[in-house]
Amino acid sequence: MPIVHWADAATRPRSDDPDGFAKQFVNREMGATKLQMHVSSISPGKRAHPPHKHVEEEIIYVLSGTGTMEIDDEFTEVGKDSATFLPSWVFHGIENTGDEMLTYVVILEPKREELKITKRKKSLQHLEEIGHEWNGNTRTNAKG
Repeated sequence: MPIVHWADAATRPRSDDPDGFAKQFVNREMGATKLQMHVSSISPGKRAHPPHKHVEEEIIYVLSGTGTMEIDDEFTEVGKDSATFLPSWVFHGIENTGDEMLTYVVILEPKREELKITKRKKSLQHLEEIGHEWNGNTRTNAKG
């Protein structure tokens, strides 16, 4: 069972926020198929990305700082120890409206298309391991 420490988590900087970042802790590369988890941190006055919507459910839990959560056409203040559940296809976004970094945990389903690709790759790897090949249409025994 993988344990990922803060210092070891893959960190992605935010292009429009020099102090902002996202740290990936749980993802499909480590074998997770139903959930992903990352920590995001954004500077005052910034957003991680524009408001959006997607089929995957999502949970946001604020660790520190304050911000405004946009859910459909409603705006709600969020802060330390507040959680938000975002069902499928709900338009949402978060903005740091405080004067310190806004840091929060994001737990969500992997993107559905990415999950299909990952499962297909694992299936193809399994066929290779047991001595079969896949030509795109049919499975053949590679051992002759």
